[in-house]
Amino acid sequence: METYDSLDDQPVLTNAVTEVFVGENANLRHHILQLQNEKSLFFGSTNISLPRDSRYLNTWVSLGSHIARNDVDAELTGAGSDCQLFGLYAGRDRQVMDNRTVITHHTFHATSNQVYKGILDGASRGVFNGKILVGRDAQKTEAHQLNRNLILSDNAHADSKPQLKIFADDVKCSHGATVGQLDKTAMFYLQSRGIAKEVARSMLTFAFANDVVDSIILGSVRFFLYKRLYNRFGRDWGSAEDFESLHTIKESGNDR
Repeated sequence: METYDSLDDQPVLTNAVTEVFVGENANLRHHILQLQNEKSLFFGSTNISLPRDSRYLNTWVSLGSHIARNDVDAELTGAGSDCQLFGLYAGRDRQVMDNRTVITHHTFHATSNQVYKGILDGASRGVFNGKILVGRDAQKTEAHQLNRNLILSDNAHADSKPQLKIFADDVKCSHGATVGQLDKTAMFYLQSRGIAKEVARSMLTFAFANDVVDSIILGSVRFFLYKRLYNRFGRDWGSAEDFESLHTIKESGNDR
C-alpha cells in the first residue's frame, strides 16, 4: 500500500518514484491512494519489471490534489508474465487528473489488461494517455485497454487517447474509450421505483466506480475508499451509519 494524504489544508508538492521488481513466479498486488488536499500538487511515477510467470496488479485511486499526474511504465520481459492496471480518478471544481500508462510486451505468451475510469464534476479535467507496445518477438500476446469517463457537469472535460503499437502478427489486442453522462434509462428506472433524482444520480455514480475499488484485495481498504466515495457522491442516500451497516453485511466473511 502507498498512501498520500494531507494532515491539514496547507499546500504541498509531492514527487514520488516507485520501482517494482517482481521475481519469477511471484505475485504482487500494489495499491496507491492519492488523497491529498485540493491545494496540493502530486507527481508520481511507478516503474515495473516483470520476468517469467510473474503477476502484478496495480490499483491507482486519485481523489485529491489540485493537479495529480500518474505515470506507470511496465516492462513484460518474461513469458507467462501478467500485468493488471486499474485506475479511478475523480475530479471536481478545477482539479486536473492526468494519467499516462505504457505497457511494453517484449516476449511471447504475456498478458496485460488496463481499466481506467474517470468521474469529472465542476470544471475539472481528466486525461488518460495509455499505450501498449508489442515487440516483434512478443507472439501470442493478449493485451486489452479500456478508459471510461463519466461527465457530471457542463464544464467538466475529458481527454482520452488509448494507443496500440503492434509489431508482431499473432496477437489478441484491443483498446477503447468512452466519454458520456449518466444513463438516462437507468435514471428513469430508479426514479420510477420512487427514488429521488439526486439519490439516483449518486447511486449510479457510486456504482460506476465500484469495480475499480473492488480490485483491492483488502476489505478494510475497500471500506475506507467506499466511505470516501460515499462522502463525495452519496450524500443524499441517508446517514453514514446506514451505509456502514449495509457495507458490514456485504463484507461479512469476505475480507480476503
